[in-house]
Amino acid sequence: MTESMPLTLADVQQARHLIQASAKVLWPGFEPAKVPLVVYDGQKTVLWGAQPIGMGWQAEEDRWAFPGRHPQVWANTSCALEDGLLAACLYLPSLPPSDTPTDLAALAVHEAFHVYQSCQGDSAWQINELDALTYPATDAKLLMCRAMEMQAPQRAMTASLETLPKLAAEVMHWREAQAASLAPHHTE
Repeated sequence: MTESMPLTLADVQQARHLIQASAKVLWPGFEPAKVPLVVYDGQKTVLWGAQPIGMGWQAEEDRWAFPGRHPQVWANTSCALEDGLLAACLYLPSLPPSDTPTDLAALAVHEAFHVYQSCQGDSAWQINELDALTYPATDAKLLMCRAMEMQAPQRAMTASLETLPKLAAEVMHWREAQAASLAPHHTE
């Protein structure tokens, strides 16, 4: 069995090409190819799509490089670099070597969407993704409520127009039953 090689900036470059070749707008006003991308590869930090303001950055081919890990780049997330420059971040040492450029592109687009969200100013967009880690995903009652909620729309696909209001009410019933069993931060 051969051991996988760690991800490299060349893999990220391939991911960037996939993003640039994909749909221009995935959500109204969100264009992932226009969001700056900053990547730490284990040796240096690289920035594409914007010119950094802070000290230590050097021009390098079609990007900017910072020796070592930039202090704002510590995870796969979004971050604010110097002078408020917002960027999507990829932290390559945290990713499995088996990830493909397509996987990296998907992660970069995900993090770019967080940059887009933070620029919208609407507090409804601001969520804590860590709440998903404490969601009671193995609770039998919640699983049953979720299954029942999902079945109603499936039945609506073949239902008569007269039964649609009843099915919509059923969806709301099961959703409310779930919410009643959850902590407030899981229902927001």
